[in-house]
Amino acid sequence: MKDRAFFKIENKKDWHGHRASDGKTAGDYPEVLSELYYRQLLLSNDFSGWSATNAFRWIEGYANYINNQTRRKQGAFGLAKDFKAWEIVLVDFFGSFRSEMNFDHPALIIKVLDNDLLAVVPITSNAQTFEEAKSSPPHLSPLYKRIKPLGNMSKNSTLLLDHLKIISKDRVLKRKFETEERNGQIVEKAKKFTHQSDKIVIQRKIASLYAGGYLHELRKQENIQQRERNDLLTQLEAKETYIVNLQKEKEELDQKYQKLKEELEALRDVKN
Repeated sequence: MKDRAFFKIENKKDWHGHRASDGKTAGDYPEVLSELYYRQLLLSNDFSGWSATNAFRWIEGYANYINNQTRRKQGAFGLAKDFKAWEIVLVDFFGSFRSEMNFDHPALIIKVLDNDLLAVVPITSNAQTFEEAKSSPPHLSPLYKRIKPLGNMSKNSTLLLDHLKIISKDRVLKRKFETEERNGQIVEKAKKFTHQSDKIVIQRKIASLYAGGYLHELRKQENIQQRERNDLLTQLEAKETYIVNLQKEKEELDQKYQKLKEELEALRDVKN
């Protein structure tokens, strides 16, 4: 981006907390509009060579993003945002780099963080990943199909615990529903986790993956600091020993000086 430095300068706060761009719109900057059109041109030239499958999925996510940015819809197609932890929802993970989660995937809500953010773990129905998950590695958790306390998934699926993400509620496209009969009526209810022991297992795995790694790094830093403190203490002890030795040498020299002084005075008395 050739104008990146210019954009940064325009967006940088001065010591009063003001920006050169305050009160202006993108239309006031032909440079930013030119950059937008140029990036769109690059995308358009490349897009025609994409596989149709990826193109269909990408354009849907792109449309959702643009719609949200232009406020034609407030995310989730007007979906109520009263989400709860342990619900299963369909999330638009549009906007990925390389191996990051992308496109629409079901996800398990681990925690509702505030009025707009959710902590979610993506779910995949990839058969190979599920086979790996059955051995219960720390980064995966298997979801066997048709188990109601585990969300009653239609296929054997896997929680990708190492892909935990913090997302806006606007990324939720819809709730995942299942049907049940109540009083002779077929009703829909949101899919969710209800099995407490499995919730605990998932939470422990997440804690091990994230907090565990953080604690390991913290302990590593503490060990480094402890070694540095020990080195300083060793140096200090060496200096203290050096000072004590100097004091002893001074005392010995003082004694020699005093003895020589007394001998000198004795010689003077004899001479007189």
